[in-house]
Amino acid sequence: MAEPGTGAKVVARFNRHLLDAGLGELRRQLAYKTVWYGSALIVLDRNEPTASKCSKCRERNPSSKPSDKHFTCPHCGHDVSRRDNSVRNIYQTARRQLSTSVAPGTEDTQNALRGGDPPLVGNGSGPPPMTGPLPP
Repeated sequence: MAEPGTGAKVVARFNRHLLDAGLGELRRQLAYKTVWYGSALIVLDRNEPTASKCSKCRERNPSSKPSDKHFTCPHCGHDVSRRDNSVRNIYQTARRQLSTSVAPGTEDTQNALRGGDPPLVGNGSGPPPMTGPLPP
């Protein structure tokens, strides 16, 4: 049996670090903390084509490769950084999900707080207060 190539070793190391990062735990904590504050956690579908869809005309470019630094739409000619295109697509998808699930037809969807205070949770004390210096 042949030894795996250098690329396989790099991918294996990346996957090991990714699993160690505890992304599932992060998502779990975000889910319960959004309930504390009356916010909405928006989770995009894993198969959402954020990198291969044009953020301007919404057409998909199947020939777009993950290694490309720029995204060029073959339909409308929109040329933008691949990262900026992905960010815009994620933002637009999140806005669509938020507008259909929280308060359709209104602009007052930010945190959905009634009266500005987070809802009381558990023993009525709400989330624990932040202590220490603020992160940079």
